[in-house]
Order: sequence, then C-alpha cells, then structure tokens
Amino acid sequence: MDIHQLKTFVAVAQERSITRASERLHLSQPAVSAHVKAMEDALGLALFERTSRGVTLTADGERLLAKAERTLAAHRELVDEATRIKGQLTGRFRIGAGSNSDPASVGKLLGLLSERHPEVEVVLEHGTSLDVRTGIKNGTLDAGFYNEPGEPEPHLATVEVSEFRIHLVAAPGLVTRSEPLDWKALGNLSWIYPTSSACCGQTAESLFAAHRIRPKRIVSVDREDVTRTLVAGGTGVGLLHEGTAKAAQARGELELLFESRSRIRVLFAYATSRAEDPLSWPPPRCSVRPRSRPRGAPRTSEARDSPGTREPRRRPESSEIQTTAEDRVRDQALQAAEDRSRGLRRCDPCPHGRLQDEQRRDHRDDAYDERGKQ
Repeated sequence: MDIHQLKTFVAVAQERSITRASERLHLSQPAVSAHVKAMEDALGLALFERTSRGVTLTADGERLLAKAERTLAAHRELVDEATRIKGQLTGRFRIGAGSNSDPASVGKLLGLLSERHPEVEVVLEHGTSLDVRTGIKNGTLDAGFYNEPGEPEPHLATVEVSEFRIHLVAAPGLVTRSEPLDWKALGNLSWIYPTSSACCGQTAESLFAAHRIRPKRIVSVDREDVTRTLVAGGTGVGLLHEGTAKAAQARGELELLFESRSRIRVLFAYATSRAEDPLSWPPPRCSVRPRSRPRGAPRTSEARDSPGTREPRRRPESSEIQTTAEDRVRDQALQAAEDRSRGLRRCDPCPHGRLQDEQRRDHRDDAYDERGKQ
C-alpha cells in the first residue's frame, strides 16, 4: 500500500463515485478501481459497497477514512518541510476564478507569480463561485476568487478583494419608469439571471419575497455578457453586477431600474487546514547559496571564500513597493495567494514516471553500496 492508493481511497470516499474520483485524480477508472482493490487486498478488509448510485463506505472504511486523511496531511507536511529545507519553489498552483470574479485581481496575481516564481506551474480554472468553494474544500484547487453574498464557510480563510452591488436593468423604454416601481408589472416580464449564482439568485429571491411577485418566466444564463445582450435586446429584465450594469448604462444599452441594498464581496480564499503552509521563502535558516565548486572537487581557500555566483533570493522591502490606496486591499489577496503557493510540492501525476524515478534511485543506492564494499 502506497501514498497514491491512500489518495485514491480518500478521493473515492469523498466523491462516492469511481467516475468522479478518476476525473479528480486524472486517472482512468480501471486505475482507480485497481488502487481500491489493492488496498482492500493489503488490509484484508472491504472498504466500499457498490450500489446503483455509486459506492459507499463500509463500517470498516468509515473507521479508516479519518486516519487516511491524517496520514495524507502528515505526508504533505513532510514534503512541505523538505521544500523549505531545499529552498526551492516548484510545483503546480491551481487557482479557481468565478465566472464573474474581478479580472484585474486575477490578472495581477498571475503576473506576480510568473515574475517572482517562474518555476511554478500555474493552472487557472474558471467556474461558478460554488465550483471554486467546492474545489478548495476537496483539494482540487489550492485557492480561488469567488463572490460571497453572506459569510464564508468556516473551513475557508479569506481576504476581501473588492465589493459590488446587484442592479435590476432593462432595455431603454421597455419598462415605464415610476416611483415606486410597478413590481407587479415587472413580474409579468421575463427575468434573466444565473440561477446557479449565489449572489444573483439570492438577490432575485429577496426581491420576489419583498414585493410578493413570482415571474412567469425565468431565463437562467450563467454568463453575464450573455445576460447583458439578452436584456439589451428586450427579452426581459435582468440582474447584473454593478460594474457591468453601469458600463452598459453609459453606452446607452440599458437603464438601471433598482439597486440592491446588500453588498456582495469578492473574496480570495484557501483552506484553513493549509494555514501552516510556509509563509516566507526561503526561510532564514534555510537560505540557499549556489555551489561554488563542482561536486567532489577538493576544497581550496578560493572555493571556501567564494560567495557564489548569485545572492540568495529575498523578498522586496516594503519601501521598494509603491501601491496606491485603492490597490492595497487587492494586494492583500495577491500576497495571500503567493503565500499559498510557497507550500506547493513538486507534482508528478504519472504513477509510471514516479515508479521509474524510484527504480533509478534504488539502482543508484545499490551502486553506492557496492562501491562501499570494495
């Protein structure tokens, strides 16, 4: 039983599906099934029960799941500590971005990571705010930006990047303007907004409840640019984020009918369980100085006194960074993202490649043993 089988066991237990676990682990379904069977054979226990809807943990599997999760956490801590000792920053950093997240913050983060840590592979995945939260929770994302209309879940550590409000909009001339608005007349029109969106969906339901209406037709669109186009074409009224709504109003495409009272926060989030990941790189006790002589070469006074070909990397001093007041909150999210990336481990998703690496190490160790005997 190895660490990859443990990861597969935990993924299948959390997803309750071989198919979803294989997609999450980027493995084939036969490979996932083989990992599960190998664990069951090694332990002499049945870990899952197959049902028409997927798989469920047996009583024995339930008892082992928590220990497997703790073992994986300990493995991550060990690899993180090795990364700190080596003073190297490599690996894959997976960032989620909600479909309507602040693009300026996302772009600035990607530019910062590319400039400071070129060896880190950054993967940006777009989805809904729910997709981002779920990805951070189950470990398929390291961090992400999402829209939060209420309070964040307790397992998330967050930094507020920006905020906005939701506007009810319509094509010019579609709705007769009055004070107050004729909400019953609005209820006879089609409403266009992403029902899967927490912010727009909650705003719509609060408006329906407050004014005792229920639209005869709701058109669910998961992209804000499509919503804007449909509303501008006179299909119905719609809900848009503040920036999009005001930009369309300035171009004469839409009229703003109503502004929601509640504010929506754009948050940068990561799992609280990763709060102990390294927060400085390289650590003072582990600063890396380039090797000043070839491996195995005799030590000389010149080699001992050589300072190396470059200085250890360091963080820029605060005086070297100039930010405007409006950028400061956004920079906090970017800094948190960089801190998250410093806990990354080298990722090799190919088990065959890992097996080859292990075989090469074993062969090298055997050669060292034979040389010592001679």
